[in-house]
Amino acid sequence: SMAFTVDETVGAAFNSTLNDIQINLSTTTMTADNLSATFADNVGADETIVLNRGSLDLSSAGANGTFDIVVHFDTPFFYDPALGNLLLDVRNFGAGFTTQFDAHDVVGDSISREFAGDVFGTVGGTVLSLCVQRQPLFPMDDN
Repeated sequence: SMAFTVDETVGAAFNSTLNDIQINLSTTTMTADNLSATFADNVGADETIVLNRGSLDLSSAGANGTFDIVVHFDTPFFYDPALGNLLLDVRNFGAGFTTQFDAHDVVGDSISREFAGDVFGTVGGTVLSLCVQRQPLFPMDDN
């Protein structure tokens, strides 16, 4: 499992279903703030679909710092920091509304993100230092 918290400024309580979502985890040899705009270049050989494509119910009471937005995995992923940084790949094939998750935006820190408007695209084109704060519910390094 992995848990998230709402953003302290604009996050709010919510209860939502994302109708068609998939989550993959892998390691990556890419460094934070140096992700490739080509998604496949970032993914490690240990890529695992941890949440099978389908609907996902999410909710939060809206209290910042409370990691109550929990995603339970269908398949475990065993992170080995010796293989690289952790890569979280969220693919939203449908619609749905949540709230703004807490994030960290500092160039040169250990986190970043890449995103695209087309879930079927192979190139993101937008790489930012901004990344969602998450709380792992299993032991792992903070990469």
